[in-house]
Amino acid sequence: MMVSGVQLVIYRDVKMPDEMINCFSRYIKGSKRINLAAKQTLGLKILEGKSHMTVAVYEFLCKAMFESKKPEHIFAHTFTALDWNLMKRAENVVDNKIAHISFSNDALVFIFSKSKSQQDGAEEFLGPWYVYANPQKPWLCPILAIARFCFMYPAVFIGNRPLFEGKKSYS
Repeated sequence: MMVSGVQLVIYRDVKMPDEMINCFSRYIKGSKRINLAAKQTLGLKILEGKSHMTVAVYEFLCKAMFESKKPEHIFAHTFTALDWNLMKRAENVVDNKIAHISFSNDALVFIFSKSKSQQDGAEEFLGPWYVYANPQKPWLCPILAIARFCFMYPAVFIGNRPLFEGKKSYS
């Protein structure tokens, strides 16, 4: 918590002497080093954050959602398949509009307007990202997932709507 507060002060438009900035930088580096050493000594988890989803878990989830007829599972299946296949942040998948999806030969093509590392609009668009069918395992096929989703929610084709409608789709 202290490190976050120090970084906030350093990176804001606060005028500080260079010596103070150097002291804060040394403090942050030192505290990270001490914390990692303590974790190593105590046998605590060194890496923090989210763990990746294995292919086996992804396939299990997709198959369970694919076999379900519940509308919320069709929604979740489509979202999961796109998030996995596009290898994008969930926020990008949520914000995608049907108008930003097109076909090119045997692929669906996605264009995005921003990414976590490219938010300032320096580039006109990001992409294209190509998504291909998986006819051997239909529960993993993102194109089939989108087709099922569009049949369930045909309103996505009206106007310039997001693919995943909702007030709090991503929080």
